[in-house]
Amino acid sequence: INVDKEDSDIIFWAFDTLKDNEQRRLYDQYGKEVLRHTSYYDIDRFGIFNDIFNHKRTYAHLDITLEEAFNGGKKEVEYERNIICPRCKGKGGPDPISLIECDKCKGTGRIKKRINKKNMVTMRVICEQCKGEKKFIKEKCEECDGKKFKNIINKIIIEIDKGIPDKHHYIEKGEGDEYLNEENRDLQITIHILEDSHFERKGADLFYNYDISLQESLSGIKAEINLFNNKKIVIKSKKDEIIKSGMIKYVGKFGMPFFKSPEKYGNL
Repeated sequence: INVDKEDSDIIFWAFDTLKDNEQRRLYDQYGKEVLRHTSYYDIDRFGIFNDIFNHKRTYAHLDITLEEAFNGGKKEVEYERNIICPRCKGKGGPDPISLIECDKCKGTGRIKKRINKKNMVTMRVICEQCKGEKKFIKEKCEECDGKKFKNIINKIIIEIDKGIPDKHHYIEKGEGDEYLNEENRDLQITIHILEDSHFERKGADLFYNYDISLQESLSGIKAEINLFNNKKIVIKSKKDEIIKSGMIKYVGKFGMPFFKSPEKYGNL
């Protein structure tokens, strides 16, 4: 059987990429350019996959404390970013003369490859040597090794909103991966709020677990709690009040600031 349909190339490329955890991770994080070396990759028709998976961003994560989520402020984000090689300007070599016709595919950009040994199924796939570009770089750029791109660790400063919820996304325009003849990808930063040793958050409310002795449960308590904004509140039991295990006391407006409405607060 000889399969030579253009759509079949895309299907086999998708299957081959998604079944491989490493290739899938690279595609999720860096997009199409990082997978140009794969056999089934075809940049001219990759728009179909962009429509399906909607992967047009670079992704980063930022861990913050609950106190930082309470107060907001500036935070530095460090992430991996692909940039156009500054030395060869994305050419892959010192000059265009470095490009020569690919001898493996005879300048066609495609080769026949057996994809099923049992059924002897073959198909035309992107040439592994020239990556479908019909020519390859004889003298490679020393800085990017002919890959046209460099992977760097980039840093930017973002403003964290007060009361930000866990898993909230910030989008930084043009701060993602660079592409040849295309706009830079946007950077999507996902916020992850770490667990706090004293407070537990539920929406805009804060819960504080306070351990007391049996004697205190009978005679009463006077608990001092330090808040994230450097304020202190004192919780007192009422006269002759017996405190039972699991009892909840509310203090209004001493919880988390409301996201996008930081002048309002939840309960403690």
